[in-house]
Amino acid sequence: MKKQYKIIALIVLAATAVALLTGCRPPNTVSSGTPYKLAMLMNVYPYEKAENGEYDLNAAATRALSDASVSGCAWAALKDHAKTTSDSDRTGDDKTEAVKYYVPSLALTLKNDNKSYGDKFTSAAQQQLKTAVETNKAATVVITSDEFAGAYAKVKDEKKYKDASFVIVTNPASDLLKDGAINSKTTAVVLQTEQHGYLFGYYAAEKGFKNIGYFGAEGSASVAFVTGLKKGAEAGGASVVDFCTSSGPNETVIKEDLEANIPGTVDLLIGDELTMQYVAASGKKYASICKDEKAEFSVTINGEVLTAKLKEAVSGARLISNPKTVWITAADGLFVYSGSAELVTVPEFSTPAAAASADTTSETT
Repeated sequence: MKKQYKIIALIVLAATAVALLTGCRPPNTVSSGTPYKLAMLMNVYPYEKAENGEYDLNAAATRALSDASVSGCAWAALKDHAKTTSDSDRTGDDKTEAVKYYVPSLALTLKNDNKSYGDKFTSAAQQQLKTAVETNKAATVVITSDEFAGAYAKVKDEKKYKDASFVIVTNPASDLLKDGAINSKTTAVVLQTEQHGYLFGYYAAEKGFKNIGYFGAEGSASVAFVTGLKKGAEAGGASVVDFCTSSGPNETVIKEDLEANIPGTVDLLIGDELTMQYVAASGKKYASICKDEKAEFSVTINGEVLTAKLKEAVSGARLISNPKTVWITAADGLFVYSGSAELVTVPEFSTPAAAASADTTSETT
């Protein structure tokens, strides 16, 4: 996979970040000074622009919490858990359990200090984890994607975090599935991203597309998705070219990468959550990970299934004493194809050895 190492040139304006975290807050349920027991770390990508021409972070956060994305499903799972947990299941101040979310990208500095976006993001996410657990005493923290793995790794073994439980949503290519990567109070919920990619490749080939392009954010999620995408395409006689950008949420660089690196021979484009808007606007035919009437087809996440599985993970997070790995697959009804109520038979793919190690409880639910 071709990698681009670019320094991010433009970060979200600090004033807008302050507005989101204070007065113009999307539906965070508690103020920063209210004790709470449940927390969530998520990232948002500011697609829409406000009247002043700046990206509307309020709209981005509100949308992320209300749709069938991982963040939206995790938020719904946390809220539902807080509502349905009986008082008899709680002790002390647990009876006033509340939920709060953090968006580390909003804490990134404007200073151009020659650090990559990834380094800045990890530093910001680590600070948000510190605020959630050390300052506000969150007992359970849901981390919604593998991009937070670096921040988690820096704090997971510190004494201040020994009583905190974590639920981390990740993918088959993640380093979090290696032995010793998660601590004894962590549940890794693995979405079978390889199967997701396989479905896109298979259905694209079935519809007659021969040259499929993937353009996503650089990272383990893209690695897993493309692994499946290539196998699905090959099953139908198609081929895949993939290119990933490491620019972070930088509109200019992402557009340049898309225009410069996707060959003109590609007859169908697929992107991840971050790059999909640029893929859709490229003028080429595309398939979508979201419901989109303009797309050739969509393979989306079943929000009800994911929410239910995440609620199970959250409900059991405080009870585990060894690392736990839970896989959610096509067999669980995780994926929905826009062209049919039934999915084609999807390969199971090989499960990483780390997920079945003696120190890890593995479940294919």
